[in-house]
Amino acid sequence: MLERSFAEALGLRPGSYVELENGGRSLKVEVVGTAVLPSQSRYPRHKPGLAWVDRAKLQRLVPDSADWRWTQAVRLEDPAAAAEFVRDIAGSFPRGGAGFFTRDDQRDDALLDAQLTGLIVTSYALILLVIGLAVVIILVGARAREQYREIGLLKAVGLTPRQVGRVFAIESAALGVVGVALGFAVGALAAPRLAASSGETMLGAPTVAANPWHMLVAACPVLLVLVAGTWASTRRRTRLGVVDAIQSGVAAPALGSREVRSFGRFTTTAPVDLGLRNLLAVRSRTAMLAAALIVTGSAVVFALSMQASLDARPKGEVSDVPDSLPILVYTLDVLLLAIATLSLVAVALLSVRERTREFGVLKTLGFTPRQVIVSVMSGHALLALLAGVLSVPLGIALYAAVYAASGGSGEDRVLPTWWWLVLVVVGVVALTSAAISLPARLATRMGVAEALRYE
Repeated sequence: MLERSFAEALGLRPGSYVELENGGRSLKVEVVGTAVLPSQSRYPRHKPGLAWVDRAKLQRLVPDSADWRWTQAVRLEDPAAAAEFVRDIAGSFPRGGAGFFTRDDQRDDALLDAQLTGLIVTSYALILLVIGLAVVIILVGARAREQYREIGLLKAVGLTPRQVGRVFAIESAALGVVGVALGFAVGALAAPRLAASSGETMLGAPTVAANPWHMLVAACPVLLVLVAGTWASTRRRTRLGVVDAIQSGVAAPALGSREVRSFGRFTTTAPVDLGLRNLLAVRSRTAMLAAALIVTGSAVVFALSMQASLDARPKGEVSDVPDSLPILVYTLDVLLLAIATLSLVAVALLSVRERTREFGVLKTLGFTPRQVIVSVMSGHALLALLAGVLSVPLGIALYAAVYAASGGSGEDRVLPTWWWLVLVVVGVVALTSAAISLPARLATRMGVAEALRYE
């Protein structure tokens, strides 16, 4: 009988044969099954690997019983007295003649496998919160800009800037509560499947019952991000005077900004120049969108770095990383890319909606549908290029931090090849362009008269 992780590392299954050797003696035995030992971590984190044979076979392999070693489990009526029991009984044995482990020691050793998984899941949760914060600031800020007149009317009837901000915060929080409830239901169904491999090492089946307190804990960071993002995006817009708020319109392109002049040195085409000016017209939105792209790209670099370290292992060496961990990381990356794509589409639709009248003017001046599409996509593509380049060092730094926190040695850390990193940059640009292309094409379908009359 072989311990399960030990058997998996050797590639052995029930029915296979193993030859055991000791002091010139050998014994060929059949593997009749595998066993789970909840009191220790998986092989090779815990060495040596464990196997069980009957007493007769052990006698043939190690005839001298003085060389035998064994373990004896002791169950106490008061589990809290385990440490005191160990101290008392340790004095009955010669120094170095026996080792003692409490249930807490065994639990800590067995939970080492879950630490790396928990660290990675926590890191991705923080990444998702960062992207969520950026998206909330972009969308709520744009909505507040579109409702300058409504804000002015609210202030005219006596609402203070803080009360106007609370209106937006309450709306975001209400949506957040609905999202948390739906997300908690999905998470409660998915968690047992994600933890299935770890659950096999437990003495009992893990509970899957939904806990209201867990829902509350999950709701706190989500609602905090929503409210903080709403406050950050509306605090300046609610401070406008009543007359200024009622008379204000959309932001004008940043005609003389330093960033536009810097990019303008590399392009002379009117659609690209116009796209850059419109992108930088609202710098806070541009900064948040760039942050979301950088964080998304860094998560992909993290996954590639992890895979490069796993692939660099010497042939035949068993990894102490569970096989389910890379699958979990790739699943989280797919989820992250899906959220980033939906966020890009939402931002692009918002940008097209704000510039509908401008598109009508451009068509009147002779811009072709292709030039209108270029004006929408060019700025976002250049922003994605910059974000993709910055995501490479950030992703490597994130991987180094997680690798060090999990107890890995810097000598064993391996980075992906340069062309994989180049593909990450290209992928960020391609993802952004694909997400922007649909709203950009929608901008060309509206007639000139309809676009000029658009409210």
